[in-house]
Amino acid sequence: MGSPAEVAVEFMAQVPLTYAGFWRRVVAYAIDQFLVFILAGVFVLLAILPANLVPRHPVGADWVVGGALILMTIALTLVALGVILLYFPVLEGRFGQTVGKRLLGLSVLKENGLPIGYGEAFLRRLSYYFEFLVLDALFVPFTARRQRAFDIVARTIVVRDGA
Repeated sequence: MGSPAEVAVEFMAQVPLTYAGFWRRVVAYAIDQFLVFILAGVFVLLAILPANLVPRHPVGADWVVGGALILMTIALTLVALGVILLYFPVLEGRFGQTVGKRLLGLSVLKENGLPIGYGEAFLRRLSYYFEFLVLDALFVPFTARRQRAFDIVARTIVVRDGA
C-alpha cells in the first residue's frame, strides 16, 4: 500500500476538485481584510490609551509607571502588527482556510490535494507582504487551476469545498 502520505496522495488524485474562481476569492479576501482591520484597529486603540497616560515630566515613581505604560503600548502595537502579518498564514497553515474562505466555502490545499502547512501558507502570502498582490492576483483568470503567481510558487490551490 505504501506510506500514509502516498496513500493520501493516491486517494486525493481520485477526488474531483473545483478550483475557486476569481470573484469568490476576492470577496473572501475582502472579508478577511475587514476582519484584520477591525482586529488590528482594536489593538491599536488599546495601545493609544496607555500611551496617553504616560507622564510628560516623570518624577520619582512616575518613571516606573511611565515605563510600564510604554511597555504596554509597545506590546499592544506588536500584537496589532502580528495580526496584520500572521492572520493569513496562521489560519491557512493550521486550518487550510481563513474566516472569509470558510464563509465562502473555500480551502487552500497543496496541488496534490493534501492540506498545506505553515511553510506553504507563508510562501503564498509573500506578495501580500511586498505589496504586489494585484499583480499576483492577475494570474488567477489565466491559469488552468486559477492560481495566483505565489500559489504556483508555493504549489498550492484554492478549491471550493464539497463542490
